[in-house]
Amino acid sequence: MDDLFLEKNISIVHRRWPALLPFFEEAVAQPISIQPQKNTLIVDDIQLTSNYDRETESQLQSLRVPQSSQQACIYGTGLGDLPIALLKRKKLQKLNICILNFKLFLYVLNHFDQSGWLNDNRVELFSYHQIKEVYHPFCCSPSELILADLEASQLRDRLFLEIETEYLSKSHQKSNMHVQQSIVKNLEFIQKDPDISSLLSIRHHDVFIAATGPTLSEHLDWLVEQKKAFKLPFVIALDASLKPLMHKGIVPNVLVSIDAKADFLFEDLDFNALKNTHLVYFPRVKYDVLKKWRGPRYCSYSSGDLYDEVKSLYPKKTLFSAGSVIHPAVDLAVKMKPKNIILLGADFSFVGEKGHTYWQSNQSYLKNYQDSEHTHNHQHWLINSLGEKVPTMANLKGYLRDLERYIQSHSEVVFLNGSDKGAKIEGVKLWSH
Repeated sequence: MDDLFLEKNISIVHRRWPALLPFFEEAVAQPISIQPQKNTLIVDDIQLTSNYDRETESQLQSLRVPQSSQQACIYGTGLGDLPIALLKRKKLQKLNICILNFKLFLYVLNHFDQSGWLNDNRVELFSYHQIKEVYHPFCCSPSELILADLEASQLRDRLFLEIETEYLSKSHQKSNMHVQQSIVKNLEFIQKDPDISSLLSIRHHDVFIAATGPTLSEHLDWLVEQKKAFKLPFVIALDASLKPLMHKGIVPNVLVSIDAKADFLFEDLDFNALKNTHLVYFPRVKYDVLKKWRGPRYCSYSSGDLYDEVKSLYPKKTLFSAGSVIHPAVDLAVKMKPKNIILLGADFSFVGEKGHTYWQSNQSYLKNYQDSEHTHNHQHWLINSLGEKVPTMANLKGYLRDLERYIQSHSEVVFLNGSDKGAKIEGVKLWSH
């Protein structure tokens, strides 16, 4: 590496943040493809910043931080433009900067003079090893989120989730007329159906969550064997896992459904076979599903403002929800106070080019997933328990990270993962049977 600005820049890092130096030493031996441009860099085929007007770009990115803020956080060092933009603010007293890619930052320290912002007493420099959460207010280098080191993937996903929150929450806003119409139509059930209180008295040492990922199929034969031996465990199923289970003759104890769009998952079902299955639902599910259900029903709400009005009229217990049906299913399981919760098919990724468990003979079920499973790209990825990269989608990463936060806050329960092929879930050990 040609020593252009490296000695000048790294001496500041050595003086102010000596604990970071070992990470730079590790980065020297790691390959990275960097192509210098007129005003920016192409890193692994991704343009790091604007090549036309970096200053204006950084000013726009810095607008995520209110002008009145006395402190802020930057994720990704880029070419130093964001730190420079924020440090121009006189009201800013503290700026925390988190390195997301040490190989890239080392290259930047060698080829660009970063001494100005590195020497500013308001700056504190951190590694992603030291910062695991998203601190507000913050801004980031969007390209560097994609280029983040492998070990920074969890933090990267949480940043993506925060940035996309405004867009993702639109469908859950109180003003969503489609949801409100569904609630009105379902009032006859919401009024008379109990909440989940009576379910919470059920006690089992182990509770199994049958999620919808491809690796659920690895456990279906085991569940069948348990059924034949009259040892079928207590199973809480997600709506999308119901058909694979029923196809094997496995009837779950509880089924959780929260979204009107999931109504196709109930097509061609023998509802009589589910007469002993407890349905836990949110008020937005399709009316026809509730009408056809033969077993006991339990209405619940999420904690957001979507159900505020109906909740005030018909108070019921809430379940944790962050966009995926797996969240309330897990929360329900935790509220039942088992010793262990075993996650089957909780993959949050594409395993063997599949995103869901299904059987090939059911063409109508398969058709609903064809587009999502065969047109996905591999821009998004996660790490599985084998240390391998597995392709995924942005929303699945968000669901995973929110589940991890939830699990972190419930240490009274042991969480186990049925497969090492899907995404690794922090705080969850591998289950063997």
